Order: sequence, then C-alpha cells, then structure tokens
Amino acid sequence: MDRFDRIVALAAAVDRRQDAAIGAAAAALVAHEGPEAVRELLRQVHLFRGFPRVVHALNVVAPLLPAADAADAADGPDPAPEAGKACGVAGEALFRDLYGEDADKVLPHLRRLDPVFSAWVLDHAYGRVMQRQVLPLAERERLAVLLLAADGCWQQWRSHARICRRLGIPTRTLAEDAGRSGWLDQEQLQRARQGLAGLDEDPPPGDQGA
Repeated sequence: MDRFDRIVALAAAVDRRQDAAIGAAAAALVAHEGPEAVRELLRQVHLFRGFPRVVHALNVVAPLLPAADAADAADGPDPAPEAGKACGVAGEALFRDLYGEDADKVLPHLRRLDPVFSAWVLDHAYGRVMQRQVLPLAERERLAVLLLAADGCWQQWRSHARICRRLGIPTRTLAEDAGRSGWLDQEQLQRARQGLAGLDEDPPPGDQGA
C-alpha cells in the first residue's frame, strides 16, 4: 500500500461513515506520514463532505492524535491571509491557475447561480483550504476526483479530472485511482472510466463546475 492508497482509504472510510475503518486507516496514515497528515486530509475532505462528517471523523481518530497546537502544524499556522478580501483575491488567482482558460466560463456561471456562494468558493475553498501545502496539489486534486465520483457530481468531476490533466497527471493514473480501496461502486467505476476515456490529452475549455 503506497502513500496515496493510505490517503484514499481514510477518505473512503469517512465517506462511508465506517468508524472502525476510519480508525484503522488513520492509524496507518499516522504510522507512515504522521498525525498532521490525518488532520490535513480531513481539512481537504470537508470541502466535499461538510463540517459534520469531518468533526465526527476527528472524534473517532482523536485517540491517535496528539493535542493540536497551531505551531505543531507541518506548515505552521493557517497560511491564508486573515482578511476575507485578500483570501478572495488569492482564491481567484489559484482558481484561474487550476482551471486555465476554463475559468472564464466557470466563474461567470457560478456567479450567475449564486454570487454569495461563488464568493465563498473563492474565499474559503480556494483562498484558504486549497492554498495549504501539507498535501501536494496533485494528491489533493486526485482525491477531489474520487470524492466527486463517489458523490455522483459528474459535472464537477469532469472539471477536476481536467485540472488533473493540466497538472500532468496521466489518465491511466486517474483510472487506477478509481479502483483504489473498492471505494466506487461498479456503476460509478464504469462511469468514471468512460469519462476518463473521453478526456483529451490537452483538455478544451468549456465545462462549468467547481
């Protein structure tokens, strides 16, 4: 089992609400990567599964983790600026870096749907959480693709699969990820693999998802 297998195992257990599996996967991750890797993974997962699911998981794994101190974090205190406006600016910059020319379609689409929620996406998801560097960006995006597939959010899944391609992650790696930990059911697995087969090597602009 490699590092990303251990990451996926914990995320899948949290997604399935399987407390015993959460504990076992967290213990394996702590043993190989340290306790901060567990906390950072759960921080990333909350973007896709919400605060209640992650608070529950933190309570399950609490016996495995030392008392938290901001100074103990692998990258120190939260690096995102405290000012909301600055976070929004940083978030939009990262969003545009990841989405490339697609950003000029996706951002107006999100703002038309709900300008307040769109601002939250840029400020919190991209301006604070995604700015963190404890987990490499490639791993975070590969994990996002799996979380979105498991939730059936296929429009957003395609957007993040295309981001993975822009980051240089081969489609064969994403196809292999889809089979990790038995997380996806057969229908989800088939749909993911069909979607990956349709991805161009250089993704064209056009999808609307975040």
